[in-house]
Amino acid sequence: RLRRGELAKARRFLDDLAAAQEAEGTRPSLIAKTLSNAAARALDYGQEGWAEELYRRASAAAPEDPVPRDGLAEVLKARGELEEAELLYRETVTRWPDDLFARTGLAMVLKARGELEEAERICRETTARWPNHAAARNALAEIMKARGELDEAERMYREAAGRWPDDPFSH
Repeated sequence: RLRRGELAKARRFLDDLAAAQEAEGTRPSLIAKTLSNAAARALDYGQEGWAEELYRRASAAAPEDPVPRDGLAEVLKARGELEEAELLYRETVTRWPDDLFARTGLAMVLKARGELEEAERICRETTARWPNHAAARNALAEIMKARGELDEAERMYREAAGRWPDDPFSH
């Protein structure tokens, strides 16, 4: 429905689906996944306001799940609300230190804010702990590029493309 630009119909469909899940006794964590998936699609179609609403609903339904928080921080980052995104990412990383998406997202928000030293530190810690995490390696390359270390950034991009040839973000 979003693809066809039918936002009102998409909203009704999702509200009906969530209500049906609740009526059937579906676990809140699964309802949160439904809401998070819909939020990601809403964001894909430029519906940032609705995506934010859905991620907030998902976070309320499953406060033990970092995924909706990560998505909400991405919405805030996309809207340029970098301080709010940073705060949410920091809270998420504190609560879930192994959340690679939040760690990488925090580094990219810091990069956008010009805090390249801390962004690099976070990415280096992340890639040292999880060397096979393509997104963190690519984020580190982006940060090196922003720092003007172009030879190092190029080396990292080439290494990523060789290690993860099927990852579109590694090219």
